[in-house]
Amino acid sequence: MRYLLFLALSFSLFACDSGKPTTANDAPSTKKTEQLAESPVCLDITKLRNIEDTNALAQTNILDFKLNEGCICITYEYSGCNAGEPIIVWDGTATKSMRPQVNMHVYVKEAGMCDQMQSAITCFNMVEMRSLGTQVLVYLNGTKKNFLVNYQDEQLKTD
Repeated sequence: MRYLLFLALSFSLFACDSGKPTTANDAPSTKKTEQLAESPVCLDITKLRNIEDTNALAQTNILDFKLNEGCICITYEYSGCNAGEPIIVWDGTATKSMRPQVNMHVYVKEAGMCDQMQSAITCFNMVEMRSLGTQVLVYLNGTKKNFLVNYQDEQLKTD
C-alpha cells in the first residue's frame, strides 16, 4: 500500500512540472514579440516654415529623454485639455562649427486652452541630422537638455 501511495504522489509531482529548465532558446517567439513591442514609432521632424502660427501650439516642459534605435524618445508635460498632436520643430539652421549645433522645440498641436497638465512620451526620428555631419549637437527647447547625434558609430549619445 505504501508503495502505491508513494507512486501516486511521485506521479502527481512530475505531472505539474516537466523538470526541464527553461532556456532562452526555448522561447524565441516571445523574445521577438518583446523586441517588437519595445521598438518605437518615430515621428519626423517638422520644419518651422511649415507651421503657420507657433502661438497656437502648446509649449512643453522636457522631463526626460532616451535614445532608442535612431530615435529620441522624449518625456514631456504641457498644459491643455486634449492629448493633441506632438511635433518637434527645427528652423532648418545649424551652426557652422566642427560639431554643428541645432535648436529644436517640442510642441503639441490642438491641445486645447485650459490649465490641465498633460504628460506624454513621443519618439522623433533623427535621421535628418545625418546631412549636417557625423556629429550634431541637438538642444531641446532652448535649455541645457541636449544630446549628440553621432553617425560615426551609428548611434545617438547624450552629451
